[in-house]
Amino acid sequence: GQISALSGVNEEGLSVFQHNLSDFYGTASLGMGYEPIWISIRKALEQYDYNGDFQTDVNDVRAVLNDNNTGYADGYIVTALSPMVSAADSVTALVAELASSMPYHTYRSVEYPDSIHGQNLYAANYEIARNNHMHFCSRYNGVINGIGNGKAISVEKNWSIMRDYSNAGWSNIQFMQVIPSQRVLNLAVHNGTDPAYILDSVAFSLDDLFSLNLTERKCLDNKAICTVYPVPVKDYLNFNFESQENEVKLLSLTGNDLRSIHFSDYRGRLNMSNIPDGIYFINVYSAKNRNTSIKVVKISE
Repeated sequence: GQISALSGVNEEGLSVFQHNLSDFYGTASLGMGYEPIWISIRKALEQYDYNGDFQTDVNDVRAVLNDNNTGYADGYIVTALSPMVSAADSVTALVAELASSMPYHTYRSVEYPDSIHGQNLYAANYEIARNNHMHFCSRYNGVINGIGNGKAISVEKNWSIMRDYSNAGWSNIQFMQVIPSQRVLNLAVHNGTDPAYILDSVAFSLDDLFSLNLTERKCLDNKAICTVYPVPVKDYLNFNFESQENEVKLLSLTGNDLRSIHFSDYRGRLNMSNIPDGIYFINVYSAKNRNTSIKVVKISE
């Protein structure tokens, strides 16, 4: 399994995203025991109230990063968004520019004079506040021009600004938008032919993402009795079982039994092409009396 996170959002609605700091040319030092930036992101998201101030906001992310007082093994940008708007803009959103040489940590919020109009914050892949570099790339300049006066930025306008001025071309694998006030994650994924930013997004409720399916939970464990792929799935979900004779149930997040199928071999396929986009549970019951539950995401092209 994968133990790191490139980006994520937690149940409280705190979201964190990692970018590479592409114009940092320093070098790391041996024996420093640098913490992988992706582990830091997991700490900020998974350890409740990391800084102990009884609030869930970007200061938890800042505290995790500051605990790595000799920086990180390479140059990174971390952006974070709080679940709620705070009286202080610096607590609502932040951009951290991180490096393995001093200054190790440089933070900016909407107050920083980065030429983005209005109460807005943006990050691409170059240094802006670190050493007051102000290194604007074509995407940064595109957003500066595309955002206009920076006022009345709706959900739809935010998506279109990022789509039109901040995409990464054909290599754009994922395109996402977190809306804390609505507890919604909008996500588009490269389909192998088209980049993510030109595709329609699927809206996921954070409440659904973090819900637990308690149906038959007493019969289930977390042991890996099978692997499933691909996830997200568009049409067929493939199974590799550890043994023969398995019963598979497809359930909604509310526990409704949508489909049941028996597989007698070590491999199987479940047709999900006619299933609406969303999040589902796959419950697997093996003949060896070992059972598991897997959460999968269904998306259309």
